[in-house]
Amino acid sequence: MIFMAGQYILGTDIGTSVIKTTLFDLSGDELCSVSRESATAHPRPTWAEQDMAQVWQAAQDTLRRAVLQ
Repeated sequence: MIFMAGQYILGTDIGTSVIKTTLFDLSGDELCSVSRESATAHPRPTWAEQDMAQVWQAAQDTLRRAVLQ
């Protein structure tokens, strides 16, 4: 599905395990949703680390895929 004109709401949730982008119309109806897993390393007990370059790439991927569907 390609949206050529109009106004939409695009939201992205960047969590520690999943990055999700959802596209809505102005009525609040979901048009599409794209998610991608995000790697989290645990080098020590109670520690959690993420590579922010990988997180940014994954976020860009979900945004691109949501807009192009």
